[in-house]
Amino acid sequence: MRSPTLAQALQSKGHNTRSCGSDIPNALIPISKKLVEWADEVVFVNPENYNAVSYMIGSDKPVKLLNIPDDYNYRDEALMDICIRMYEAA
Repeated sequence: MRSPTLAQALQSKGHNTRSCGSDIPNALIPISKKLVEWADEVVFVNPENYNAVSYMIGSDKPVKLLNIPDDYNYRDEALMDICIRMYEAA
């Protein structure tokens, strides 16, 4: 639940976000070329997720790789804080 929580956290800071998953085809909303093209930047909760779908991301698209542990529930307050701090530091 890190990706949707990250999207919610960034929305709370004024970003227009979409959450999707890199576990194609099992993700509720799988990452797609169309979503990547829509985005001004792509943010991954960990490098493993990026590595799984890096072939979809062009070299001109800004990417942020965070390193958020998978230890929290959806919209956990601590996770929301971690998401914002790591995004701003990346």
